[in-house]
Amino acid sequence: MGFGLMMPAVFTAFNRYFDTRRNAAMAMAQVLVAALNISFPFLATLSMDTFGFRGTVALISAYGLHCFPAMLSLQPVEWYMKKEPLDANSQMYQLSGNNLEENKEPVPTLCTSTRRDRKLLDAWKSVEKALDLGLFKQPSFVNIVLGLSLSMTSDLAFISIFPLLLTTAGFSTDELTLVMTTYFTADLISRIFVFLLTSRIDISSRKLFLFGALFSAIFRILYVVGDSFWWIVVISAVLGFLRSFIQIPLPLVVAEAFPTRFVTAFSLYMVVCGCVALSFGPLMSFAKQTTGRLDMVVHLLTLAHILCAV
Repeated sequence: MGFGLMMPAVFTAFNRYFDTRRNAAMAMAQVLVAALNISFPFLATLSMDTFGFRGTVALISAYGLHCFPAMLSLQPVEWYMKKEPLDANSQMYQLSGNNLEENKEPVPTLCTSTRRDRKLLDAWKSVEKALDLGLFKQPSFVNIVLGLSLSMTSDLAFISIFPLLLTTAGFSTDELTLVMTTYFTADLISRIFVFLLTSRIDISSRKLFLFGALFSAIFRILYVVGDSFWWIVVISAVLGFLRSFIQIPLPLVVAEAFPTRFVTAFSLYMVVCGCVALSFGPLMSFAKQTTGRLDMVVHLLTLAHILCAV
């Protein structure tokens, strides 16, 4: 719940702070996230040896408390924008560059047969307006949200079953460690590459995301085809490299498509993504129990990437 409340706020602030070169800024942030994720297991192990389990949990809790000052630092940009006087005789000020116009559409008058029906209709209209559910009436929004949800669910589900796939294939613990290290190292290198690329070239976030989804589907098929150890290592490196092309531009795709309605658009995306993730659990279990093969689960997740690319 905390994660669901925090992420829209973080990405909304990010969307407000960066008008240009958002891909480069997001890539830099993701590089730091990946570096911390790689170093965290080592630090946790060191803390366990030094402070024990309770001390480590206390340190992690203290680390989590840093979220509060971090969230408090997400202040509106307008507070720090340069102010200019309207005229020489007026003391009123306006924010430069903040000439936003609200598009107000006339609400059609709805006739209802009974007073009760009218109250229900008014209540539904209030909910629809508050949650901006009218976005679901736009085919482009539905297309983007479903595509992002399918691809993100596929990516997270694949990385969760990846160690099990390697274990089932008969790889030893050392070989599994090497493959996983290769995967996450390639992921970190890719984030640095995306940062350097987007800092020099202005690329659409949607194109980056589609590139990552399409080629991830292709190389997952190649992953299932081969069974030798070094083949798995090479394909894992490529899949790790492609992972950043999905995770980095994901919130920016929504920001580019709906810049003025990003808060509600991204929040609704998270709701849809949660529903898609919940539905994929039973589907993966059904595929595994029906066929008795984990590679069929990989094909199911690959199909989600293909649907996103299409």
